[in-house]
Amino acid sequence: MAQNDHVWWKQTLGPFYPGFFDEESNQPKPNFRKIMHIHVTDALIARYKEVKFVWAHMGLSMELTQVRLPPIASLITMSLDSCDCHRLPS
Repeated sequence: MAQNDHVWWKQTLGPFYPGFFDEESNQPKPNFRKIMHIHVTDALIARYKEVKFVWAHMGLSMELTQVRLPPIASLITMSLDSCDCHRLPS
C-alpha cells in the first residue's frame, strides 16, 4: 500500500524519503513501520479540521517491555484497549 502511495510519501518525507524507501522500486524498507502512522495521522487531521489532536506518547515502547510499569500506566493502557474511542469510524 505504501508503495502505491509513494508520491505522497516523497512529498511528505522530502529528503528523508531514502531513509524509509528504496528510491528505485519505491518499496518501503523494514524501518518504515516506525513512521507508517504518519499517513493515518495526516488523514485524520485533514478530515477533522476543528478537532484538537493530542499525541500522548506514554513511553510504552518495545524497549520498555521488561520494565515494571506503575499501576496507573497499566490502567490507562487497559482503558484504551477496551474502548472504541481511538478507532476510526467505518
